[in-house]
Amino acid sequence: MMQLKILFLENDYQILSEISSVFTELIYPLIWTNPFIPVLSTKTVRFIESPVPFIMGIDEYLLKYAIELKYINPLTEIIIFNIMDNKFISTKSMKRIHKKEIFKEFQLPIMSSKVREYIEKELKDIKKQVKSSKEMDKQIRLVFLKAMIMLI
Repeated sequence: MMQLKILFLENDYQILSEISSVFTELIYPLIWTNPFIPVLSTKTVRFIESPVPFIMGIDEYLLKYAIELKYINPLTEIIIFNIMDNKFISTKSMKRIHKKEIFKEFQLPIMSSKVREYIEKELKDIKKQVKSSKEMDKQIRLVFLKAMIMLI
């Protein structure tokens, strides 16, 4: 999750700013240290070309503008969450995909009311099973990513 390029798509700037900001808080206890721009402007839209992971917000007009100017490279995968349609879009294929299809190798719990219990259980299991810190980091990130998907 910490290595993804994530764009939130929404035309209402207040909603866009709030959702992109809340998303960075949902990864707690992890901290997002990569570029974070809640709302891109015409002057900052080029930042989509960044070679590093990011979280950014954009409206439909700027997204079309970025695509026209080829700021979005089809070889670079950016996950776009269309807040208006509640859909994920992968720039690698530029097709709409359901949020669970992104992580189809994982079985996500269905009931969002049990997110906290899910996180607690998974973290306990990881602590018991995983020995290397690198693998533990990966597993913890996956647990929180799944939890975020459950909340959306």
